[in-house]
Amino acid sequence: MKKMIDNSSLKLLAMLAMLIDHIAWVSFPLATNMNILSPNWLANSMHIIGRLAFPVFAFCIAEGYRHSHDVSKYMRRLGLLALISIIPFSLMGWVTGLGFIMQNTVVTLFLGLCALYYSDQQTATWRKVLIILLCFTLSIIADGGLTGGVFGIYSFAKIKDPIFRKIGGVLALNSVQILILAFNFSYDGLADLAATCLLFLLVTSFYNGQKGANIGKVFYWFYPLHLLALSLFRIAFLLFLM
Repeated sequence: MKKMIDNSSLKLLAMLAMLIDHIAWVSFPLATNMNILSPNWLANSMHIIGRLAFPVFAFCIAEGYRHSHDVSKYMRRLGLLALISIIPFSLMGWVTGLGFIMQNTVVTLFLGLCALYYSDQQTATWRKVLIILLCFTLSIIADGGLTGGVFGIYSFAKIKDPIFRKIGGVLALNSVQILILAFNFSYDGLADLAATCLLFLLVTSFYNGQKGANIGKVFYWFYPLHLLALSLFRIAFLLFLM
């Protein structure tokens, strides 16, 4: 199998998937109110595509950690992006009716990176575990955190075999959700979870391990600006309907 997707291409693909997902969140309540169409099938399809974004971003964070020459600088940039994105993400939560309960995905990505960096500074296993659990606990307030995002990022970075790294990582990324389903003997959401995992494994099977073009700044600008733009679009549309 020819591996044709580099790290930069993965990030661009994840950005596109995230944009599709966020367009669904912003647009379909409007379409429903106007009785344009019944959006359920299309909205669900867009959300399934969108669920690819977080595992790909988490995988890229782990790859960045493994290959970065200056992890502390990488952490500072990601932490700053998480802070800057709080207001645009909260605004989108307000205009879509999702509320302010969760925070943006970058918070989880940042805490996953922190778990890797600070646990590697320790020699005692119990301290490593404590740091990882602390980062996971802090990430519960953020999108992707409650399902086990920090555990997934850590697994993506630490599992050595490239095949098991992807399988183990994407399972760890959803470990809390899997445990809840197993504990409750429930199948609710299992099909969507399986679809997300399989889609991630399919896409990353074409990953060649190369860095690709330097598009780091594209993501740092894209994430908060697309949230802001979609939120302003919805506000303008609602004002137009008044």
